[in-house]
Amino acid sequence: MADQSPKKRPVRERDIPSESDEDSSDHGDIKLDPPWSDHLFFTPWWSDSNSGDDDDNGPAPDRLSSDESVYEEGELEEEEYEAVEDMGGMEVTPNGSGSTGGGDRPSTSGLNPATVGGPLGSKRARIGGIGDRGEGVVGRRGHVIVGNVGRGRVDPGLGGWALLGQGDGDRGREACAPRRRGGRAALERQRRQEELDGWHHMDEPSGFPVRPFGGPVPGYSGRYGAMLTPIDFFSLFFNQILLQMIVDQTNLYFTQRKPGTQFVELTARELKAFFGMVVMISIKGLTVLEHIWSTLAFFHDASLANIMPRDRFFWILGNMHFNNNKEAPEDPAQDRLFKIRPVIHHLTTQFQVQYNLHEHFAGDEAMVTFQGRHSGKQYDPSKPIKRGFKIWTLADSISGYVYNFAVYMGRFGNPDHRDLGRRAILNLITPDLHNLNYRLYCDRFFTSMPLLRDLQEIGIYCCGTIQCNQQGYSPSLKQLKKHEKNMERGEFHFAKHIDGMCGYAWKDKKLVYFLSSAHSGDLPPTTVTRNIDNRGNRGNIPCPQAIADYNKYMGGVDHADQIKSYYAVNRKSRRWYMRLFWHSFDTSISNAFILHKETRPAAERHISQIQFRYKLAEELIGGYSSRRRIGRPQIAHPIRVAPSHQHTLVDLRPEFPRKRRCSVCLQNKTRHETFYGCARCNNTPLCNHVGRNCFEIHHRNIEN
Repeated sequence: MADQSPKKRPVRERDIPSESDEDSSDHGDIKLDPPWSDHLFFTPWWSDSNSGDDDDNGPAPDRLSSDESVYEEGELEEEEYEAVEDMGGMEVTPNGSGSTGGGDRPSTSGLNPATVGGPLGSKRARIGGIGDRGEGVVGRRGHVIVGNVGRGRVDPGLGGWALLGQGDGDRGREACAPRRRGGRAALERQRRQEELDGWHHMDEPSGFPVRPFGGPVPGYSGRYGAMLTPIDFFSLFFNQILLQMIVDQTNLYFTQRKPGTQFVELTARELKAFFGMVVMISIKGLTVLEHIWSTLAFFHDASLANIMPRDRFFWILGNMHFNNNKEAPEDPAQDRLFKIRPVIHHLTTQFQVQYNLHEHFAGDEAMVTFQGRHSGKQYDPSKPIKRGFKIWTLADSISGYVYNFAVYMGRFGNPDHRDLGRRAILNLITPDLHNLNYRLYCDRFFTSMPLLRDLQEIGIYCCGTIQCNQQGYSPSLKQLKKHEKNMERGEFHFAKHIDGMCGYAWKDKKLVYFLSSAHSGDLPPTTVTRNIDNRGNRGNIPCPQAIADYNKYMGGVDHADQIKSYYAVNRKSRRWYMRLFWHSFDTSISNAFILHKETRPAAERHISQIQFRYKLAEELIGGYSSRRRIGRPQIAHPIRVAPSHQHTLVDLRPEFPRKRRCSVCLQNKTRHETFYGCARCNNTPLCNHVGRNCFEIHHRNIEN
């Protein structure tokens, strides 16, 4: 190779080694690499090109054994370890001289017995080489590159240039060890390899113990005695504490919006009647609420219009609030659910207190539609509701009861966005479920080997589908993907892990992968019903027990969404938190309906959800009306004033066709006109109003 003379770089003062450096260690012959040495790439010493057939390069060096590592733990950072894997290596000649691997680039011969691999002086780490006396390098920023195998040593670079030297390996290690901390990537790779080594051979008959369920009796906890009516169950969640909180915050919100404005304050009784109207509207499926108070007989709904006026209904709907805006954190990222936080905290607590889950429950995601603008809104094209808020939900697989839920607001405030599904499930699991051997079912978004290990530590088993490229999953089951076309429908294979997990690969229409800690590999197979031909004929195909249980118990959250969707409130709103409130309101009604059915005798469980909601609406309204009564008031019952004669309130319109002012109200300086009066008292006009009792007051005054 022709000798090239690179351009000389001017030497700066900081590039010249001090005398103390020369005295502290023997550098030997120091050779500065040329400027283009930062761009040298070498052929990896373990590649097939070093097969020993090339006479110029000589025989390839032996591979490293497991105990001959080119680095020690704690020496390199994660980015440096990654660079080691992708580095360019070197070639070693028989006489101990190294070369750059061909081309017109100059060689670095004379280095005994190995040369530098990869760009020198860069931030990323590179391995030097292997031999009896190898060398290592330190980059221009002091990053440790390698202290490699053999009796090599590491010398610091000068002015961004990497230096090569030879000498005592111990001194080289002492120079490089304290420079960088870390080793996380290397430890992670070691952990992953141990995880893979824990898998037994495919289809090897083996099992592990699965403890029986030890939780309380499933269903209503019965902490508040026997319930009778729908409003009793609904009041378990929307109790007086929550209603009064909403009343106080709604009144406060209006005073903050329009200070100094006089208004009629909301009361808890009026709020219950408002909720009853909302439930009745959802049953009737009304979309244009203004039609309830329409003057047209076709649209007018007297049963709802008589409860409260239109303006009052929309005033409550527009000013409903749940938290004090003045107490909101300055940084919204601290709590992006601040406006709805009290309601969510109250309801999730009550959901868990009032119900005991069955042995099997499911964890999944639900979507709440929202078309407005908000940073927490999610887009999922695979869901029926593509845009809206994502709700992590834990629901009973038998009844569909929602046990816990959490609103996902994105990555804000959580820079570690990895293992999102695992963290979502662990946040939903409450301490009441620990160490009772529950069975949790989830899909491949959540299932992972770390999740199953975390759940095993708290005494919960898990089963779910999994992506075949998940880290740590069985390599032998992954290889079945290449032979999927040759597998018959119903064929399955399994592999057991030493940590008490079993992986399955089952061929349905496609190859499906499962991971379970609740099913061991020695369980007998079962069957599932599928279409066996294009004509729609059904038949049974074999499958593992884990797949059959997953298909049976995975739909807990979907069942809860189905119950809620039949008569959902589904009120549109520009305020994003109102969407989440109506979702919580509907979930409370659905849970109350489930409790009502489970606590009734078998003969009384035929009640449908529409009947339940109608009775609930009637009980919430309870005869309330804030509207002024229109029309003729009720006729008062005759009052016996004295035993000698009887005075009776009668209609005086045959004699007085126009209304006259009530004599009692006239004395009290109030104006009320009436057609009624007492004929025995010279046709004195008196009010026919039960609340004022003018007839009785008039005759008492006469007796006195």
